[in-house]
Amino acid sequence: MWMHLRLGGGLILLVLAGSCSPALGQSSLVPDRSDTGAILRPTDGKRVPPFRDGRTMLLKIGPNLTSSQELFIATEEMPPGTAIPLHRHERHEEALFLHRGQVTVTLGARRVVAEPGTLVYIPAATWTGVENTGRDTASVVGIFAEGAVEPCFQRLVRRSSPADSARLERHCAMTFKGTAR
Repeated sequence: MWMHLRLGGGLILLVLAGSCSPALGQSSLVPDRSDTGAILRPTDGKRVPPFRDGRTMLLKIGPNLTSSQELFIATEEMPPGTAIPLHRHERHEEALFLHRGQVTVTLGARRVVAEPGTLVYIPAATWTGVENTGRDTASVVGIFAEGAVEPCFQRLVRRSSPADSARLERHCAMTFKGTAR
């Protein structure tokens, strides 16, 4: 247990020994509730229909999936030769983490071959794309610091008509180069 004491304009932090911390294997003082976080195993999340080229996406963390309001995370499995098309998120920053495989990342005017463990920061309004240029399936984790993008991803993967796609791109502030999704 710890306490703050304010004395004469200074701050003293006291750490008091006690039995407030749970022992290994015991539950904490906070009851386990659904709003205290989530532990997601590799296959947990909301699976969306496969993309035309065989890529699969699993929505992991977001407002409708967990209690997160500030975070959206999805994983994508990319068979060899498949690609996340060149696109940009006009208002949202993104981070991509390559968990497995080898891909070529387009970031603005740069193209870089990435190996497992690579983390890519994508500023808002930056053209980006990912191609699996390796021999094995690549696993990519997409991370957004705004949970509000979750409904956009859920609607985007429904493969709506071209007119619906254009409305969705405007609503979600997302632009694709070309027609492939």
